[in-house]
Amino acid sequence: MNVATGYLVRERLRFVVKFVVLVLAVILALELIFHLAVAPNLRLSRVEVSGGKPVDDAALLQLLGLREHEYYFSFTESELEDRLSGLPWIRSSLVSKVFPDQLIIHLTRRQPLVLSVENESVLAVDEDGSVFEANAGPEGWDLPLVSGLTFPRREPGSRVPEVLVPLFRQLKDLQSSSPSLFRLVSEIGVRKNDRGSYDVVVYPAQTQVRILLGDQWNAQVLQQMFVLLDLMKKEGWTGKTKEIDFRAIPVVLRPRGS
Repeated sequence: MNVATGYLVRERLRFVVKFVVLVLAVILALELIFHLAVAPNLRLSRVEVSGGKPVDDAALLQLLGLREHEYYFSFTESELEDRLSGLPWIRSSLVSKVFPDQLIIHLTRRQPLVLSVENESVLAVDEDGSVFEANAGPEGWDLPLVSGLTFPRREPGSRVPEVLVPLFRQLKDLQSSSPSLFRLVSEIGVRKNDRGSYDVVVYPAQTQVRILLGDQWNAQVLQQMFVLLDLMKKEGWTGKTKEIDFRAIPVVLRPRGS
């Protein structure tokens, strides 16, 4: 390589370096302008909320601490999801922002499984044993009552004792797999036993026969319970029977007056 060729190569390298530096400077300047001048002024103009909710969109945004036309960069998706998780009636949520002005919120609402009366307050309880609505009237809810429960706080956000959560999930399985059988449950009584668990007493609808399950309950036992009750009804035994004790093997039928 002669002197002239070397000179040309160096000049071209200098030109490329200067061009790259210039491009980077322009990009940095545009980014600074965006972050300092444009981004702080971007506001939400579209908010979409899907999923069951007992409040309108404006009230929900207020619960989340968001103002109308909130600044786009004043919050993150995870922050809103954390706030939503604190609302008792929400089971799960998914929040996403779409640049430059849209917020999308999808909610999954807790579904009532049973009702519990606590000191004249009617509480709705879901399959996880979570109370998500206080003073909910039973009108229009074809749901069984649960008696004997106590809550640390009679308000949304309370939970049943952890040892009883499997019972609620079994009831949910029964509701999903055999809704007709689930509707036959009028009331479920729970009583703490000396084994650190709870005995369960089932009061079927349209009969005065109660069923003692103890703490050995599952979906299969619940189904067997109704099969036996149906057989007794066909044989005309229900009017003569006070209770069916599933705690014993074989099952014990106790007559009225005993």
